[in-house]
Amino acid sequence: MEELRRVAAHGIDPDRYRSYLVRLWREAPGAPWRCQVQCVNTGQERRFAGLAEAFEFLVADVAGGCGADAETKGRGDTETG
Repeated sequence: MEELRRVAAHGIDPDRYRSYLVRLWREAPGAPWRCQVQCVNTGQERRFAGLAEAFEFLVADVAGGCGADAETKGRGDTETG
């Protein structure tokens, strides 16, 4: 939550505006998409083994705040930063 206080201090209301950078890649043609989601406001990054897990994270993160402990159950979830 400290990240949210810093964001709010810069005049960005995290309850009204969110920004994410979403990266998608495949290891080979026809392979599943891999995902990385970065909260632009805090810099926190998470990686996911598939699109469904990334979207679940985004839905939970928006409900709980950028950088909150969202419950995701996808393989390959990691936090960095």
